[in-house]
Amino acid sequence: MGLYPFRKMLELAVRSGFAIGYFEAWDEHSIEAIIEAGEEEKSPIIVGFGGMMLSKDWLEKWGIELFASIGRVYAHRCRVPVSLIFNEAQNYDQCIKALEFGFNVIMLDSSSLSIDENIRVTRKLVEKAKGFSAGVEAELGELPMGYPGADGTLTDPLEAERFVMETGIDAISVSIGNVHVLKRGKPSIDIDLLKQIRRRVDIPLVIHGGSGFPPEMVREVISLGVAKFNVGTVLKEVYLNGIRDYLDTSDSDDYQNIVGSHTESDFLVRARQNLKNKVKELIQLYGSSNKAHLF
Repeated sequence: MGLYPFRKMLELAVRSGFAIGYFEAWDEHSIEAIIEAGEEEKSPIIVGFGGMMLSKDWLEKWGIELFASIGRVYAHRCRVPVSLIFNEAQNYDQCIKALEFGFNVIMLDSSSLSIDENIRVTRKLVEKAKGFSAGVEAELGELPMGYPGADGTLTDPLEAERFVMETGIDAISVSIGNVHVLKRGKPSIDIDLLKQIRRRVDIPLVIHGGSGFPPEMVREVISLGVAKFNVGTVLKEVYLNGIRDYLDTSDSDDYQNIVGSHTESDFLVRARQNLKNKVKELIQLYGSSNKAHLF
């Protein structure tokens, strides 16, 4: 189908009362599982790759170009609407490379910037992205990491209003108690803060830290303008568990079929099924199953 416009996708989700998952991939096996899950659920999806946890040297040598190439192959063959994002780029230049190589959405990790610097850099990215018919997601506030002693900064509603007005972004990621890389426990989500943000911001809202977000609160935040959930950590968890289960139960030495064959004997194909099942579960939670026909 090709790449679907990011903002149009999220605005339709807001109007229709569901959210779309951004499921972060890291190689061809993971993106294939995510695409297949979207197709089987007849759901729009946002797929892509993230810079936060990756080697800067590797990304800038060939990683961004490689990811863009893989992503575009799968996106153009996909039978449901899909946007392709380079998520949480480490710097401005990586965002520009992502646009040049074919991502149709970019997001800069601007959590360390002051609001004035964040506005300045983000406004430049929005102008650059227009030339590629691409969208820009940006963040205001800083999510804590799911480690002991990690601090974050909640999104200020007044600053969010100014940020959106002065940058022209397509979607804003908010910090309302959600947590990056949360592996145990539950975050404390500030619904009142989200309501205050929504009263001042009329573009689609984004929740990062979707792996640990309380499922019972998903419908409520969607009703308050959340159109996108970012999920990464739990996908790697179920994928790795699939590999571990395979290695624990198999003693075969048929190396040619076990490694790299892309057949059912391939241990990564086995792990991919775990990943696909998890993505389908989250698509159902976000309410986007059987919504592809709306696009």
